[in-house]
Amino acid sequence: MAMNPISRTYAVSSTGAQTPIGVDWRDTPNGFAWEVVFDSGASGSVTVDTTLDNLNDVLNTVTPVWTPSTAITSTTTGFIGSPVQFVRVTITSLSGGTLTFKVLEGAPEGGGDSSGSGGGTASNVNIAQVGGTTVSSPLPVSVSATGAASFTPGQYKLTASAAQIASSTPLANGVVITALNTNTGNVFLGGSGVTTTANGTGNGYILLPGSSVSIPVTNLNVIYAIGTANDVISWVAA
Repeated sequence: MAMNPISRTYAVSSTGAQTPIGVDWRDTPNGFAWEVVFDSGASGSVTVDTTLDNLNDVLNTVTPVWTPSTAITSTTTGFIGSPVQFVRVTITSLSGGTLTFKVLEGAPEGGGDSSGSGGGTASNVNIAQVGGTTVSSPLPVSVSATGAASFTPGQYKLTASAAQIASSTPLANGVVITALNTNTGNVFLGGSGVTTTANGTGNGYILLPGSSVSIPVTNLNVIYAIGTANDVISWVAA
């Protein structure tokens, strides 16, 4: 989503396609307005380009298809009401001064703010993490971001007997535990009576060498571990 409103100024030496600006396609039919401003003394030619492709898709290689406007040679304002994911300005030529490109998204009910997607906290999202739980809804979900001011890292060397991996350490967001990839055996995590039984009747979570697990506990001292003596686990807790 674009920060709302957004304004970028390009130096006289700027040419070519500029950095894209993300917009919220879910705000249709509110859409967004754009403005190309040839600042004092500036002249040249630019286009405003849009794409339906998600440039932030980290799972798939995306070659975006950009649709340019007609050439713009003077200060011009436009509006795009159909859904697109990104907009950018492409500078064919620019001389005599700077160019400013502005984007202002329409907002759903609740008005707009600097978050770029409506009023209040992050809104108009369909999937969100709330207290570690994924919430899906066809309606907007309002969430407030929370985080820890600090975190606690640590390590524990296993023995052949179940033992606490740490002394009392209160947590707000849980812990992520990782087994060293050079471990010679599996790690078994559980309560004070955890064993290395791995035939389907055991009571431990099996952590393979090099693997990790996130556990939403409120204190590290409730986790016990057992495995091959001198194998190591590490953790980061908050």
